[in-house]
Amino acid sequence: MHFATAHASSILYVYRKKNMKIAQLTLLVFLLFTASGFAQKIPRTVDSNIQKSAQSKYPDDYEMQEYKIKEQRQAYLNLQSLSANDIPKEVLQEIIGKAVAKYPTDYEMQEYKIKEQVKAFRSLLSFTANDIPATILSKIRKAAVAKYPTDYEMQEYKLTEQVKAYRRTYGSTPPQEKDKLDESNMRTTSAKKNASQVVPDDVLNRIKKRHSDQYPDNYSMQKIMVDADVKAYKELKGYSDQNVPKDIIIRIIRKNYNAYPDNYSMQKIMVDADMKAYKDLH
Repeated sequence: MHFATAHASSILYVYRKKNMKIAQLTLLVFLLFTASGFAQKIPRTVDSNIQKSAQSKYPDDYEMQEYKIKEQRQAYLNLQSLSANDIPKEVLQEIIGKAVAKYPTDYEMQEYKIKEQVKAFRSLLSFTANDIPATILSKIRKAAVAKYPTDYEMQEYKLTEQVKAYRRTYGSTPPQEKDKLDESNMRTTSAKKNASQVVPDDVLNRIKKRHSDQYPDNYSMQKIMVDADVKAYKELKGYSDQNVPKDIIIRIIRKNYNAYPDNYSMQKIMVDADMKAYKDLH
């Protein structure tokens, strides 16, 4: 009886020890699963690279490691379920391919760039500017596409900026409609009104035409150059220097006007140079 009891106790001890190991193993598996969180859905190599990247970037900051790992995992999962049914399939694939190529192991940046490009593509599809001539808008679009064929963010940016520049330079009413309106009812932008107060219409029109011919589809550059000429014109009209006789100033201004007609920026540069030379000689 004593032997049977002892034997039973031994069996019970082994059973309990074995079950304890099973319990410990179960707990370990549970903890590992909880720690990795997304282990079921993220390939082991991807998850390993995410962790290594966070450890490399923040070697002694475990809070940031934890945060970045969590964010990168979530971004990776978001990318797996990403869809945009209103975007042509080949366009979306192209956008994704560029983001992956640029940020091969940064899933947050991949997700961000893809979303921004998709958003820009949608904006381009719905972009309208009925207050400028259709032919002008078409040229602006084509120029933006030619310069940034697969970068929809930059296309949108250039399209928006060029349209704004066109409006600031030429107003927001199509030219053909302007010609039909009575002068007293004509609407112009504040930029044109300000220029007209100083620069005669015929002079302003010649300035605009010169830069339109020089930069036919670049309205941002046209605006910069027109503004520079208008500023120079104003300065030349009020040009004075108490150290130079008035008749000399008039001759200098006239000479440079004849040399650079309608190019008031160059006229101003040359007048300044002539004035300095005159004072140095006298």
